[in-house]
Amino acid sequence: MIEEEFSKILRKTGVDFILNLPCEKIKSLISVLSKNFDFLTISREEEGIGISAGLYMAGKRPAMLIQSSGFGNCINALMSLTKCYNLPLLMIISWRGVFGERIEAQKPLGIRLPKLLDVLDINYLIFNGNNFDDIENFISEIFEREEIGAILLKPDIWKKEEDLLFERPKIKKKNVVVEEKKAELTRYEILKEIKDILEGRIVVSNLGFPSRELYSVLDQPTNFYMLGSMGLASSIALGIALTGKEVVAIDG
Repeated sequence: MIEEEFSKILRKTGVDFILNLPCEKIKSLISVLSKNFDFLTISREEEGIGISAGLYMAGKRPAMLIQSSGFGNCINALMSLTKCYNLPLLMIISWRGVFGERIEAQKPLGIRLPKLLDVLDINYLIFNGNNFDDIENFISEIFEREEIGAILLKPDIWKKEEDLLFERPKIKKKNVVVEEKKAELTRYEILKEIKDILEGRIVVSNLGFPSRELYSVLDQPTNFYMLGSMGLASSIALGIALTGKEVVAIDG
């Protein structure tokens, strides 16, 4: 199993803490690593740069497991902190925007990612599912030289079919305990309940499942479905609201 072997290589090279932002393409890898390492899910990539710096200075060997679009979010922090202070950092990047990518927003940065890494003087290695020896040597050199290094994970190596962009998701109803009360509705069910309220209004929907669910419940010309720019749904809605227009934001 590729995921298990990749995990063993990380452990063998001394990596002992992983910071993660999710990506559908590598969900199996995320699952394996979360069980075998000290593992922290973060909200923004810049946050991960700071935490990684602190971890290394405290004696850990951190790695960040992020999406290629997320790499673009943290360039300044990466250069002004990690690079400036010569702190080693392994970045394991789910390489989106290439190899049959169906989400258009992933392409502009993903296609240019190798060139961007070259410009930033960051060494990188493409993992093809078989070159484990190369990966082991690459990681070892990163920490020996106290450098930033990136491993680009080709999405086609995982042999997983991505969901269609706006395919109606299969949702299992879960009971989530919040302040000793149980959630009675899923987000999808809530959207169905407020469908009449949303009809005819400007609606900005966060990327991923919220947009898929909104599309399934009420597809209309006044909906703005986000495909990238994670975390900016409320910001986009605020920009619209500042013009005096009424807008609904579905964030998460």
